[in-house]
Amino acid sequence: MMFPDGDTPSPAHLTAEEVAAYLDHASGTPARERIEAHLAACDRCLAEVAAALRFLRPPEGRTR
Repeated sequence: MMFPDGDTPSPAHLTAEEVAAYLDHASGTPARERIEAHLAACDRCLAEVAAALRFLRPPEGRTR
């Protein structure tokens, strides 16, 4: 996962694979709970998830 300032993820941040699994609801309960706890405390990862959601969801009133 690339971050706006060009940093690469550290062990403290979510990986692209973790974000994708979370968004696809493919994470098991313990992993999902860990990811949600991380998102509650990490603005950087939360912004990445929010950006991915904006990309994945069609604009309101439009369908794909």
